[in-house]
Amino acid sequence: QVGLGMPFVVHRWQSYLGRAFELGRVFLIKWSVNYAFLPEDVFQSSSLAAFLMVLHLSLLILFTHKHWSARFGGILSLLGFPIAVRDDTNKPGKGRVAPSSAITALPTCNIIGLACARSIHYQFYAWYFHGLSYLLWKTALPVSARLLILLVIEVVYNVYPPHPYASVGLHVCHFVIIYALYSKEDLFLVAAAPVRGEKDN
Repeated sequence: QVGLGMPFVVHRWQSYLGRAFELGRVFLIKWSVNYAFLPEDVFQSSSLAAFLMVLHLSLLILFTHKHWSARFGGILSLLGFPIAVRDDTNKPGKGRVAPSSAITALPTCNIIGLACARSIHYQFYAWYFHGLSYLLWKTALPVSARLLILLVIEVVYNVYPPHPYASVGLHVCHFVIIYALYSKEDLFLVAAAPVRGEKDN
């Protein structure tokens, strides 16, 4: 990614980064599925944008520390700070990341990004619809709660124009999923290291 962008970065890096991320972009609230309950001035404020960015980064850091870098002892240990590491399967050097963990990380990052998005439009549902069932069945929520969340999200994206109550319901569903994923202790498994001489399947 850095290599592909380098010609543009060298030519005019301010314009390249500004257009790539466009942090000052203003959205129209009439198309916002997730913030129909906010006054327009609040929805378009830079304070909301800054809060959502901080929230997004904070959630990513929390998941990185507890789950994605757990086998290395967490973020601080991964960065080289001397801290105690739990004596379990997540201990550095013990086992490998299970393939299902790598798959789980992708839709997890995706739903965190959507939950913290400044504006979600109807077509965004296609970005994470297929991952919702997978993520919900990775949680410890009762099956009835999982099905209810799927139903509420489906209804929200079939309500037009965006309704304040539907927006609140979407936020509740998103953050219930995120909390349920975060609180799951074995969300990202570490595969046991193969026994010496045993064929690696």
